[in-house]
Amino acid sequence: MAERQAEIEARLASIQELQGIVSAMRSLAALRMQQAQATIEGIRSFSAMVARALGQALELMPPDLPTGGNHDAMARRGIILFCAEHGFVGGFNERVLAALAPASSQPLDLIVVGSRGMLACEERKLSVSWSATMPTQTGGIVATANRIADELYRRFRAGSLSRVEMIFARHIGGGRSKVERRPLLPVALEPFRSAPTVNPPLTNLPVRLLVERLVGEHLFAELAHAVTESFTSENGARLETMRMAKRNIDERLAHLHQTERQLRQEEITSELLELTTGAAGGVQF
Repeated sequence: MAERQAEIEARLASIQELQGIVSAMRSLAALRMQQAQATIEGIRSFSAMVARALGQALELMPPDLPTGGNHDAMARRGIILFCAEHGFVGGFNERVLAALAPASSQPLDLIVVGSRGMLACEERKLSVSWSATMPTQTGGIVATANRIADELYRRFRAGSLSRVEMIFARHIGGGRSKVERRPLLPVALEPFRSAPTVNPPLTNLPVRLLVERLVGEHLFAELAHAVTESFTSENGARLETMRMAKRNIDERLAHLHQTERQLRQEEITSELLELTTGAAGGVQF
């Protein structure tokens, strides 16, 4: 019985240590979600400002001035997958990969952001043309968005891409997210056009250059938004996984504590029986 008691105590110590690790991971995931949600608000404000500026700049552009990008039908299309950087996220990466369209005859450049997403693609024998790590803190979101934008510019200048889409998980609350697929390039300018203003904006740049730079800012804002939403969703998924782990740990601890009490009760009962038996054996009549 003593050996079994020692085994129970060792298991309790091990699970309690695991409980501390799970609690720390829950707290960290919750903190990162909170920071990311604050970041998203700033990105939305920036995106709205760029959209207004782009609409005003388009007012100045002559109708015959081309603004389109690469529309070569033979060029590849690109898809950017935003996946998780670390584990303990349940089926997060699988849901993102499931949003990929069935294979078509058109060449495809698959760009993956997130180390765990890369591993998932390797398991599925998917060919990845370029990859990057997801940021592990909100301070790395801007750098990640810029890295992706630089790579897209390089490929567009080389004429190897005709259009690009993004697939990412948008956080919708708690540990829940919704996978979305959005077009990224070429940028459709028509939705940005606004009603002509009485006083056109003053500019210091040629109109086409101004529009191109604002389109670049719009591209950055879209990428930063996708990175931030994916970052938030990843941590939300991890928070939910840790919540379920905590529940299982609590149940296991409760069971072990109950077993420990039963063993102690049995040990006390056994000792009492030995004492009472010994006492009875020593009674002389």
